[in-house]
Amino acid sequence: MKEASLWKLVEAIVIRIVPGLLNIATLLYIGSHLETGQYGIFSTTIATVSFISTLVFGVATYSIMPVSAKMHAAGMGREYVSSILTVLAVVALFVVLAGLALTWLGFGNAVAATIIISFGLHTALQEILRSQLRLWAYGWSAIGQAVAYQAGAIILLVGDAKVGSALAAFSLSYFVGALISFALLGPRNLRRPGFSLS
Repeated sequence: MKEASLWKLVEAIVIRIVPGLLNIATLLYIGSHLETGQYGIFSTTIATVSFISTLVFGVATYSIMPVSAKMHAAGMGREYVSSILTVLAVVALFVVLAGLALTWLGFGNAVAATIIISFGLHTALQEILRSQLRLWAYGWSAIGQAVAYQAGAIILLVGDAKVGSALAAFSLSYFVGALISFALLGPRNLRRPGFSLS
């Protein structure tokens, strides 16, 4: 096996394993600081809100891989990415407005809305990086999210181990991951989509 091939294998393993190991360590840390009932509330909230995020952002996220190759082949890759970013911004704005309205009416939680947005944006931006075969950028974004999650949990749970603090750490980490992914995409112009995706 050539040295270059071996190095690529090591890189691929690192960008896939390190984020998972860091996130597992963070969950163990959170579990050691929350009571059993609190951890149950935390994990149920994460599962529910992540599912809602997938429903809200899913159409845009899961259309990226199949459509991206076609758009790049047609010479419209840059326009397609710009259009996806515009759609994501509109969906995020909708979630903010809906979250504010539900919180004001007493039915929602601001942290839950931030998790929906941050998780959805991070997932979609990761799909864009994957569709461009920029695995190292994808990996750095995932590693950045995992490190931010661990740091956020350590900082926010010190002396005040509450479910809200653990949820805030989760949300902040995905915002960090989304920002890293966005930065790794390079400068883009947000604009109204000028073509049909069908």
